[in-house]
Amino acid sequence: MHPLEISGQEPAHEHRPHATVALSGGHGRGLIDATSVLVDASPPPRVARPGVDALASALMTAIQITLAGVRDLGPADWGAPVPENVTVLFTDLVAWTSMASRLGPDAADDLRRRHFSTLASAIAACAGHEVKSLGDGVMAVFPLASAALACAVAMQQGVDRDNCSSGKPVGLRVGLSGGEVMREGTDYFGEPVVEAARLCALAPGGKILAARVVAETAGRRSRHPYRPLGCVELRGLAEPVEVHEVVWEPAPAASVRSPSALAGARGPSCD
Repeated sequence: MHPLEISGQEPAHEHRPHATVALSGGHGRGLIDATSVLVDASPPPRVARPGVDALASALMTAIQITLAGVRDLGPADWGAPVPENVTVLFTDLVAWTSMASRLGPDAADDLRRRHFSTLASAIAACAGHEVKSLGDGVMAVFPLASAALACAVAMQQGVDRDNCSSGKPVGLRVGLSGGEVMREGTDYFGEPVVEAARLCALAPGGKILAARVVAETAGRRSRHPYRPLGCVELRGLAEPVEVHEVVWEPAPAASVRSPSALAGARGPSCD
């Protein structure tokens, strides 16, 4: 498609036909002489119109940008389902509602912002994509299973570090699964999404549960050990899912902590 051209300038060599009107026949009827008469061959002088010209230029630029964007749109941008093979990660805060009630609005908002900042940093560092916020958690997808596993561990390590410094420990649970999903717009659907969400809900605070397919896909690219938990029946799925717990340790930087600040905390301690 050719870009639209808007110009206030007349073509240099265009002649306009001139219709002459003659009265004849005694009845006073106007007859239009169909003969085109060439008038002055030189174009009329162009009058500068700064406002009109600026508007025309702006419109042309906007139209060209819009047309270029339309050409670049794919099926997913229009909402049509697109199959993708990804690893899906869900997180959730354990008993967050009751904790927020105890803390009060201001302290709860501050803790929540810090928590989601920690999650977002881990997702970005592992080349993941945050799909959406779920109130008490997030959903993210990764092109590589090993990257999703690394992100899950980084999340737990970051939350552990925040717990030890804030004195307001929270429990993070993470669930992962992978395989073919359907992307519709900015959201994802399919069995791997359901599996990851169900595993997240099943996990205790401080734990990472992953479907076996994630461990098998990552293979040796993941340096984190697993603890087999057997097959688990998950609501909404026809067949049981073989589940592994991903074993993690606190990050080396999180070493000097106050155990009293973590009384009742779930997951690795700060000893």
